Amino acid sequence: REPTRTGITNAQGKLTMGLLDTGLYVVEETRTPAGVVPTDPFLVLLPMRHPTNSGWLETVHVYPKNAPVDVSLSVVDENAVQIGDDITWQISASIPQQTSLDRYQLLNLLGAGVKLSQRLDMNVSVSTGARLVPDTDYTVRSRNVDGQEGFEITFTATGRAKLVQARQTNPSAHLQVTYNAPVTSSGEHTNEVQLTVNNAQIVSDTATTKFGDLQVLVHERNNPQNLIAGVVFQLYGSADDALRGHNPLTINGADQWTTKADGSLRINGLRLSGFVNGLVRDSSDPLFDFYYIQPQSFPTPWVGATDPTEVELTSALEVYELTLEAEHPLDTSPPGIDDDHLKEPDSDDDQHAGIIPGDNSQDTTGLASTGARIVGLILAALAFLAAGIYAVRRRHTVNGGA
Repeated sequence: REPTRTGITNAQGKLTMGLLDTGLYVVEETRTPAGVVPTDPFLVLLPMRHPTNSGWLETVHVYPKNAPVDVSLSVVDENAVQIGDDITWQISASIPQQTSLDRYQLLNLLGAGVKLSQRLDMNVSVSTGARLVPDTDYTVRSRNVDGQEGFEITFTATGRAKLVQARQTNPSAHLQVTYNAPVTSSGEHTNEVQLTVNNAQIVSDTATTKFGDLQVLVHERNNPQNLIAGVVFQLYGSADDALRGHNPLTINGADQWTTKADGSLRINGLRLSGFVNGLVRDSSDPLFDFYYIQPQSFPTPWVGATDPTEVELTSALEVYELTLEAEHPLDTSPPGIDDDHLKEPDSDDDQHAGIIPGDNSQDTTGLASTGARIVGLILAALAFLAAGIYAVRRRHTVNGGA
């Protein structure tokens, strides 16, 4: 049946419908803004009996109460170092102030590089502690929406009644869902959650975690074309571990990496330094993470500085490239970082790399220069020895001739 009259509330939430005939009308909300649960249909009699006298009210004011709903998604990845490490995703969904709920459903869609933990460590609860029983109060099933994997939580009539009761007991009560889902590749990975309550429009939220790659390139000092294979590195999560040689990071089953024929090595799938728990972090933030890459050995006859280099990994879209130098032992110039070949993935990113301790390009006591001085001392000693032998032979010849 066609409605007698339709209209849309203004910015103040008001709507006037005039010139209505005498009668009993059903008022029904057909559309509400996102995050607002529509009220149940209600009856209005025109005209209406005046509540305090014998007259009639020809203008009737009604005040339907809409219940707002909201949902948020957050990510906790501060303990994740590499792809495959556990990442916790947390959903918080409001419970509307209603006497009953016809539908309460959460749809969680996973980013392309996110996979649910095989353990499926999922917890569904009410913030006030009300106990929810799987398969009795709610069901969980896998979903695929336009090629995007995910899962759906649907509350049963029993479960919805528990939500209503929790909200009536405590107005701040809300639904909590946590699950573990690691990432499988580098890049920016965004999950989305959608909440549907009764016939309200869907409300949604997203959360993101970011992982990137580190590449190291080693070449001869002052000769970038001469790339050096066979240099062995380890990666650390703190300067102290790097300086002590303790607790090297294990990434994808490897705890050391060796440069290839092109002088490079690549470590894939490290969580970004300055993007933690879904937020951009300053280097002064306790959650900001530096990485420390340290040469362990150089192939004969090359030598180089073995101090750890501090790396700030800040881009998930570009490879962070760090260039180091090595030298032949007879070259007395100290090696270090080749600043001219330090490639930053994004000019907008505030990336830097430093030597711990100090800058090897200014260090005159490093491994390379020490080795060069030792070689020089050996050569000088040989020269003095040769001169001594010559002097003895000459003196012997002179004495013999007398």
